Amino acid sequence: MAKRSTSIHATAYSLVDLQTATANFATYPDGKVLAVKKIDSSLFHGGKGEEFSAIISNISRVHHPSIAELFGYCSEQGHYLLIYEYFRNGSLHDFLHLSDDFSKPLTWNTRVGIALGTARAVDKKPKSEQSLVRWATPQLHDIDALSKIVDPALRGLYPPKSLSRFADVIALCV
Repeated sequence: MAKRSTSIHATAYSLVDLQTATANFATYPDGKVLAVKKIDSSLFHGGKGEEFSAIISNISRVHHPSIAELFGYCSEQGHYLLIYEYFRNGSLHDFLHLSDDFSKPLTWNTRVGIALGTARAVDKKPKSEQSLVRWATPQLHDIDALSKIVDPALRGLYPPKSLSRFADVIALCV
C-alpha cells in the first residue's frame, strides 16, 4: 500500500491501491476495513484540486464523537476519494430500523440521547419549516448562519473561513 507524506492529518493513498477495493470497500493487510466515498469529479475541474486539498486538510482535523474520522484520501487522475474506517454496524437508519444483519437495537438511553441532540438542532429552526435538511441547506452558503448551527463543541477547532468548505462537503451528503 503506497502512502504519500503530506501536511494533511490523513493518509494519502494511490488510486491503484484504492482500485483494488471491491464494492467501495478494501481490507488491508493489517486487517483494517475501509469505506471509500467517491466525490463527483466535476466539482473540482479546472484546477480546483487545490480546493479538494484544502477541504481534506480541514476535515482531517475534525474530531467529534458524532462524526466518522477521515482515515485517508486520494486525488489522482481526476478522481477524488474520501476514505473512512468502515463501521460494520451500519447507519443510524439501520440501527433504528434493524435493516441489516449486523444491527443490534439501540438502548433507550442511546435513543433518547439521539432525540435530544436532534431536538436541540430542530429548536434552532423556524417553526414554519418542516424539514431540517430543507431549513439547513440554504444556510450552507451563508457563513454567519453556518456559524450559528455548528455544534458549539467544535467551535475554535477549525479556521472560520474553512466553514464554507465544510458546508460544500456537507451539501454533497444530503
